Amino acid sequence: MGGSNRIGRVRVRTRGLAVVLVVVSLFAPGVVLASSATAMDPPPPPPDLTKGTIAGSFTGGVASDGVAIVRDSLYSPGLYDWIQLVEVGTAGSYQMTNLDPGSYHVAFAAGWVPGGPVAGAAGAPYGVVTDVVVTANATTIVDFAKGTTQSISGVVTGPGGTPVAGATVCTSPDLVFFLRIPGPGCGSTPGSPVTDGAGAFTISGLPIGPTRVSAGDSSGELNAGVKAEGGVVHVVSAGPTTAIDVRLGERFADVPNAHGFFVEINWMSWSEVAGGFADGTFRPTNVVSRQAMASFLYNYEGAPAITLSEPFFADVPSDHPFYGAIQWMAESGLSTGSVNPVEGKPLFKPTDSVSRQAMASFLWRNAGEPTSTLPSAFFDDVAAGGQFFAAVQWMAESGLSTGTPNPPGKPRYKLVNPVTRQAVSAFLYRYDRL
Repeated sequence: MGGSNRIGRVRVRTRGLAVVLVVVSLFAPGVVLASSATAMDPPPPPPDLTKGTIAGSFTGGVASDGVAIVRDSLYSPGLYDWIQLVEVGTAGSYQMTNLDPGSYHVAFAAGWVPGGPVAGAAGAPYGVVTDVVVTANATTIVDFAKGTTQSISGVVTGPGGTPVAGATVCTSPDLVFFLRIPGPGCGSTPGSPVTDGAGAFTISGLPIGPTRVSAGDSSGELNAGVKAEGGVVHVVSAGPTTAIDVRLGERFADVPNAHGFFVEINWMSWSEVAGGFADGTFRPTNVVSRQAMASFLYNYEGAPAITLSEPFFADVPSDHPFYGAIQWMAESGLSTGSVNPVEGKPLFKPTDSVSRQAMASFLWRNAGEPTSTLPSAFFDDVAAGGQFFAAVQWMAESGLSTGTPNPPGKPRYKLVNPVTRQAVSAFLYRYDRL
């Protein structure tokens, strides 16, 4: 049986593979029969019934257009792995075969270069991006119609909400392999528009589909994103200009574009989850205290109002600089603290470092304590039944942590090790994308 579903301008349907038997007569007029001694061509190999196919129609294309598919990376959470990119052009249809069953992202690619995912130095402008599930011995249909274009406009602001003049704005398709390209000249923005004196910008000619917007300051450094909707503009049809504002984060002296956690730390800044220090640094390798972790989570959730009328923890009075964040940790059930030997209220121990097991527990509780479906312990040093087992298993299954390699055995989680500011940035960045 086949089914269909429409997503914007994309139609998805699945059908089982059909086998067609064609019989050709050997006695057609003018045909000379071969000698019985003549070797015959070997029969084609049987199809691999464990694999699946993505195929469909493609209308409105030009010679250089194509279709690309990617899937979530198994090794780098939050990133994608390339699978296939095929030229379609004016052919009207495409097919990608021999795919392992699982989830994929399929995108229309305009102006691609054979042998690579980018067109020139700017990157291929992608249109509609569709999520599909490939099953064994079946074909998943994704039909593309090359749509018209759309415009976006907005205002670039800096820390404190001040408009930024002379900032460079860029766009890229919502495919993560474009996000780590340094500098503002990324994506499909023609001419890299610059904001006016009021920080305003307009970008025209964008293809229909989800587009990621970012910006760079006048120095040409890419240091921004969009707080709303994770930086993705959902342009689904032609019509009025889509409005979206861009927030510049701080430029940290110790986090250059080439830093291994540049994207994650920059996201912490423009999302207003964490700022830097007075000297303009972020100090990525500093260990995170429990009070700082409370602040990060509290800010991530939008600084909710607190209803507790009295301090919950004995060591966090109402005049404590992190009082609001720590009270929220108690009220939301993220932390119950430690036993107070004086038999009073529990202790939060705000200046103690945050261990990897505590951080896993905070995130797991904030996610609603989901149940892991992993059949056995993922990490070598986290045994089933332990206090933090459920939280750490969820960290592994959700892709938040892959642990430390421990060949030839399972990776290790290192429960009691403290976490650094760059590590927390990475965990929260991944958590935000679950």
